[in-house]
Amino acid sequence: MDFNIETEEIKKTDEICKLNIIDFEPFIINDNFINNCISKSQSLCQDQCQSQEQNEEEKNLYKKNDNYYNIKFKDNLFWIFYILKYGFSKFEYETSDSSLNNNLNKKTNKKNDNNFASKGKIFILEKEEKFKMLEILKRKKDILKKYKLKNFNNIEEDLIHNEIISLKTFFSLILIENLNIILLENNKYYELKFNNINSELNIIEKIDNKYYIKMDFDENYIENIKEKYLLINNFDSKLKSIGSYKLDDLIDLAKKLNLEINKNEKKKITKKYLYDLISEVY
Repeated sequence: MDFNIETEEIKKTDEICKLNIIDFEPFIINDNFINNCISKSQSLCQDQCQSQEQNEEEKNLYKKNDNYYNIKFKDNLFWIFYILKYGFSKFEYETSDSSLNNNLNKKTNKKNDNNFASKGKIFILEKEEKFKMLEILKRKKDILKKYKLKNFNNIEEDLIHNEIISLKTFFSLILIENLNIILLENNKYYELKFNNINSELNIIEKIDNKYYIKMDFDENYIENIKEKYLLINNFDSKLKSIGSYKLDDLIDLAKKLNLEINKNEKKKITKKYLYDLISEVY
């Protein structure tokens, strides 16, 4: 019998046994095993929490609070029009990171590159819609003239070159889509209502130099607006000449614009004083 061969076989068997024991060490229940489990559980929990927080943050990107819908993009008047035309679901889908990233170059893995590309996609979406609406406006200039929305070149300039559209351009877009709105701004309100039973009334409010969509309101809220705010009938509206107003008319205008009138000196209040006061904010 060759004892050398047997000895080598025994050594190999011992090495295999040692290897197998080493392989199973991570799964042996001891202090190290327990500590590793705790560490992995904490890490997993942290990742899940961060994911949930991120989802909640994305969910609330547009909300100012329960009553107002906030647009995160610079030209928020235009995007309000986009929402009123297409609906909240389409807006949130088209502008969500997940939707935008589906169209990004799959070779790019850098987060900053993705953010840059997302902004580019938003810019393209905005410009495409603005050019599309401009072509529709060109074919419906007669409607704008009916509502005394003059100087079409300004509207065209807004949609092609300007970062933010004006109120005049916003109303032009609202008009050709027959959307019912009340827009509140600085103690004044504009109202557009069409005989379209399928178009609900939308309320837009300017708060701290930004426009929001009012999410929840009733008839009492609308009546309160009409009672306390000044209705502007013309979108290119300017104050009439002083001779067109009586003193009481100007006092009523000043109250609706929330202008302070010194009651102790009521006898000294003149039409010119009130007219100049109103002109500063009208």
